[in-house]
Amino acid sequence: MDIFAILRSIRRHWLVTALVVVLTGVASAWLLLVMPRDYEARASFVLVNPAPAPSDAQIERDPTLAGINRNNPYLRFANEGTVGQVLSARVGGGTVREALVAQGADAGYTIGPSPTSAQIVDLVGTGSSAAEAETTLALVSARMEAELVALQKVYDADESALIKPLPVAEPTPGHVVVSGTIRSLVGIVGAGVILLFAAISIAEGRSALRREEARKGRHEAPEDDGTESSASVVAPRTDVPVTAAVPGPRPEPAVEVPAPSPARLDSREDEPVAPDRRPQPAGARADG
Repeated sequence: MDIFAILRSIRRHWLVTALVVVLTGVASAWLLLVMPRDYEARASFVLVNPAPAPSDAQIERDPTLAGINRNNPYLRFANEGTVGQVLSARVGGGTVREALVAQGADAGYTIGPSPTSAQIVDLVGTGSSAAEAETTLALVSARMEAELVALQKVYDADESALIKPLPVAEPTPGHVVVSGTIRSLVGIVGAGVILLFAAISIAEGRSALRREEARKGRHEAPEDDGTESSASVVAPRTDVPVTAAVPGPRPEPAVEVPAPSPARLDSREDEPVAPDRRPQPAGARADG
C-alpha cells in the first residue's frame, strides 16, 4: 500500500482517524501534565585497598603489628573488580532492597560496577520527586558501606585491613529524567499509530464486505413463491406444425377458394344455355 492509498483510506474513514488522534492526544497530555515525573540522583565510589601488610622490619620495631588480624578474604582475589561485583549483587538483592524500601527508599534504585573502572561502583537513587531521589541515594550509600564492612569481617579482620569506599565526587542533586518521559511519549505515539492502522484496516474490511453483500443482492434472482408468471414461463404452441427446414425457394402460400353453395348451383341449372357463337371450322359447319 503506497502513501496515497493510505491517505485516501484515512480520508474515507476520517471519523475513526479523528477518534484515534483524540485518544492519543489525551494520553500524551496525561503523560506530560498528570503522570508523576521520574527523578534521580547519582553518586560514585571508588574501592580503595588497605595498606600492605607490615614488613618484618616494621614488626621488629613494633611487635604489636604482628598481632593485627589481616585475614580479609577479599584481598586474596587477583581481580580487583570482584569486590564491586559482589557488593552490587548484595545491595541490589531482594532482601536488602525490601529493607531499604521499608526505610523510605524508592524501589527503583540501581547499583553496579562502573563501565569506566572495575573498582568504581555507581549508585543511582530514584523517586517521584527530587527529595525522594536524594533520600534514596543517601540510604543506599549508607547501606553499601555497611554491607562492604560486613563482607570483609567474616573472619574478624582488623579495620586497617579493610577495603574502604571513597566518594569520587559530590552526589548530584535530584533532577528530572527527561529520557524516561520522552521514551514514554514515543511509546504512546507509536501505540496510537498502530491503533490507527488497525482501526482503518478493520473499517476497510467491513466496507468491502458490505459492498460484496450489496453486489450479491443485486445479482440474485427473486425467490420462488409457488406461482409462475407469464413473463417468466411461456407455454409452447401446439397448433403450429414443426417442419424441418428444406433448402430451396420457399413455396407460395395456398389461396383458399370458397366452394359455391347448393342454392346457387340450382339457380344456375334453370338458366337457358346461350348458343355457342364461337367460329367453327369449315368441315364442322357442312356437317351441321
